[in-house]
Amino acid sequence: MEGGHWYDKAGRLILEVPRADGKGMKSPTLREARKEGWRPSTTTILQIISRPGLVSWQLQQVVAACLRHTRGGGTEEEYSKRMIEASEEKAVLAADFGTQVHKGIWQGFNGERLDAEDAPAEVVRSFWPWYEQQGFDCFKSEHSFVSPLGWAGTIDMVGEYEGESCIVDFKTQEFTSEKGVNWYDEHPLQLAGYAVGCYDVAGITMRRFSVVLSRNVPGLVVKKEWEERERWDAAFLKLWELWKLLKKYDPLDGE
Repeated sequence: MEGGHWYDKAGRLILEVPRADGKGMKSPTLREARKEGWRPSTTTILQIISRPGLVSWQLQQVVAACLRHTRGGGTEEEYSKRMIEASEEKAVLAADFGTQVHKGIWQGFNGERLDAEDAPAEVVRSFWPWYEQQGFDCFKSEHSFVSPLGWAGTIDMVGEYEGESCIVDFKTQEFTSEKGVNWYDEHPLQLAGYAVGCYDVAGITMRRFSVVLSRNVPGLVVKKEWEERERWDAAFLKLWELWKLLKKYDPLDGE
């Protein structure tokens, strides 16, 4: 049963639910979401689309794992399983790095002490000189919302850019120059989910930015403003309709 990120009607992120056998906790799934009427996150909706860039990266990690580890004993199936597990280590580390950077930026916006590990902390500290030069002004950080259209999410930053309202999504990647950043369709689609779900329904137009921080070159930060807002909004709404059909679940049914 697939997981994903889920929010209750009050906008609280549901991290864990009790196991059916009463032995500990587990991540929530679509089954629990249907039962409780929870809202899928914007990123959970986007899981239904193909992500060629991610698939290519995952295959590269599997090949790298095979080159690092000898075959040894066991069957081919057992070896394949070990290599897949080994290849996922880097993804887990990258995800943890990104989580620490997001938390560190949130702490900075809220005047709290940075408590990230050494490498993520250096990336966060090196981010602020860049940020101060860009013309952004943060009003809200890690802003959770529940859309009247049926989904939910957490926006990294809500504020202004050059005097106009904007939303910003932060990402981390490995790159050593501005041209080394990888841009994917899910970036503007994620921002469309935020804008359509939280602001467009209130008649508020938001400029949309992806800001990517380099994990291996602290201080190297690249921003991209996504234009063609109507096209990305229409695409996200189509994905939302498809998601509901595929999952056989509409959080608004019965309300």
